[in-house]
Amino acid sequence: MTVGLWRLQQLVNEYSSAFQRGEHSRRSGHRALLAPAPGSQHNFGLLMVVEFFRRAGWDVWADPGADLHELTRTIGSSWYDLLGLSVGSECHVPQVASAILTLRQASLNPAVVIMVGGPVVGLLDNFVAQVGADATAGDARQAVAEAERLVAARYCSS
Repeated sequence: MTVGLWRLQQLVNEYSSAFQRGEHSRRSGHRALLAPAPGSQHNFGLLMVVEFFRRAGWDVWADPGADLHELTRTIGSSWYDLLGLSVGSECHVPQVASAILTLRQASLNPAVVIMVGGPVVGLLDNFVAQVGADATAGDARQAVAEAERLVAARYCSS
């Protein structure tokens, strides 16, 4: 399993530039911080989401090994329009809620949009509300569209 997952990640990295070229070269001007939720190891899905955001022109900071301290420092030292957390297990729900509260408070952007994703999201009723996030999406393409909609709405209302 580990070797297979490693090979899939290697393939995504290998074809990343070709995937990026497949879309019109544009910069959205938006910045996203994408990471596994603290304690979670849901990295492969996150890697795919990162590629879709980059393809849509987002400037993405992503670190699959970042802990809550590093995420807090990062979101508190640079402007991000979006924080996306990937959640891999139900046992991480209390940690995710606490992390979102901490990260929202630390963010330089008082209107930061917070999205959650991963396999656990569809398993629990009202997961987004339970953890204090703003939204989720069914796949990477929908995540980009939803993030762009929410970020645009936040800037229009401010």
